[in-house]
Amino acid sequence: MTCNQLEEKIRSRTDEELRGDVDLQSQADSFMGIASTAIRMLVKRVETELDHVWREMRNFPWSKLETVVDQSSYVPELLRVIRASGAEILNCLHKPQYARAFADQLVDAIATAYCINIFQCKPVSEVGAEQMLLDSYALKKGLMEVPVLNAEAATQPPAA
Repeated sequence: MTCNQLEEKIRSRTDEELRGDVDLQSQADSFMGIASTAIRMLVKRVETELDHVWREMRNFPWSKLETVVDQSSYVPELLRVIRASGAEILNCLHKPQYARAFADQLVDAIATAYCINIFQCKPVSEVGAEQMLLDSYALKKGLMEVPVLNAEAATQPPAA
């Protein structure tokens, strides 16, 4: 938006025959590329902090599980890291569009990593699969809170 405003300002102060030559679109594209890369790096930071959680999930004896519990031991730690790191990063992102992009990309990255790690947990018994289903529900519920981590307590996440 600032690049467009600057472009218009420069055009208004330029001679008629040179106004068509004023084009700051490549600068605007470069800025958006930098912003996008920065958001990807912030998401990567959170992903890196979750490596130990994914390792714990993969090393869990899914085929020897005898009973289903509310959540596996890795789920609270996974959600704690997401909440703590996500809130810290969202606190620094003052523009809503950057905060939304970060939240969307973080949820996408974690969902992808979760699916990849599920496939690495073989073999899985029927009880283990039921436990994974409960863990998936807890993770989904936690990920839905990411967009409103720093909002007031009663704030509902956006429907999208």
